[in-house]
Amino acid sequence: MKLNYNVRIVIRKDKVRNDNTCPLYLKISLNGKQLVKLSMGESVLQEHWDSKNQKAIGKGYGMFNAHLNRSVLEIEDLISDRKARGKTVSRDEIVSLFKKEDTECYYKYFDEVFCKNKFTEISQYTKESYLLLRKRLKEFKPNLRLSDIDLKLIQDFNYYLLVDKKTGKGGVWNRHKNFRTTLKLAYDLNLIDDYPYKNFKLDKPKSKNEALTKQELNAIVDLDVSFNKRLDETKDKFLFACYTGLRFGDVMNLKWDNIKNGVMQIIQEKTKNPVQIPLNKEAKRIIAKNVKMKRERNTVFKVVSNQKTNYILKEIAELAEVDKNVSFHLARHTFGTILGKDQNAFTIMKLMGHKKISTSAIYVNTDVNTLKETMQMVSFR
Repeated sequence: MKLNYNVRIVIRKDKVRNDNTCPLYLKISLNGKQLVKLSMGESVLQEHWDSKNQKAIGKGYGMFNAHLNRSVLEIEDLISDRKARGKTVSRDEIVSLFKKEDTECYYKYFDEVFCKNKFTEISQYTKESYLLLRKRLKEFKPNLRLSDIDLKLIQDFNYYLLVDKKTGKGGVWNRHKNFRTTLKLAYDLNLIDDYPYKNFKLDKPKSKNEALTKQELNAIVDLDVSFNKRLDETKDKFLFACYTGLRFGDVMNLKWDNIKNGVMQIIQEKTKNPVQIPLNKEAKRIIAKNVKMKRERNTVFKVVSNQKTNYILKEIAELAEVDKNVSFHLARHTFGTILGKDQNAFTIMKLMGHKKISTSAIYVNTDVNTLKETMQMVSFR
């Protein structure tokens, strides 16, 4: 008996999704009878699907169609191989081959391999940065496979971040830095044949140690947002970081037993360095304000994501008429800058928990007037 196989990609117009796209299925028939129908994991707008040629039409579907074609060719190769051997192809063989495609899914690799290997050794803040990368990639390419990732895809992702998402230079750098790290592990594990970032050049943005002036800091201090709990809680966290130099993750992780006799003792989440910071009266006031929550939670402050916190800080800065791009990390630079007006680099290093004194030295005030005063006090005889 002659065996006639037919492999086609069909669109399910009866299963319209919320975004108005319809799912695609791989349909394999034998002598006119359906053998198996498998979800492609892809969907497309009806008007963008060419049923005759089994491909999406329009701009930006190059890799999308390449993935579809690859799936069809793999099934056809399996059928040809079995026919050459005088054998039939079973449903289970087709399903088994098709499911191998899942092992190439970047998001499956990210969740089951990368996170398992790396998330035990990085801070919560860094984890959030990687998860934001995953979110942006998922928005960019919902069905991304490791074999699809090449220089062209990275360039397209760069354009997507800059133009479509309007991401700043720092954010673009961080997304690429994280993406690059995930692919380096995939390359080391022989999951990809080439390292696609080797030919992609991205200039690291210059570090901006921008800080609030005392006048700007006081404008936020004097801003009354007690009428809005969301604003009030965020303002307190930010000011506490201004008074202590803590990073966002350390503020979120701060527990009541980290504070004893007016001194805060923590091990920094990022550097693992221990720091002891005597609290000033402003920081103590914020702590006292939160004491009423001691029975409800073991952290001093309510835990909120960094992204949401920064969003609220923009609103606070606007209300306080502070004309700067205020983010939570600005608080740490403010602390270091104010310290640098009167303190030496060694003291700053101790209070901020820097590993290198050169990092602390950037905060030390070295304006011309200070240098003049120093030289006038120095005697060389």
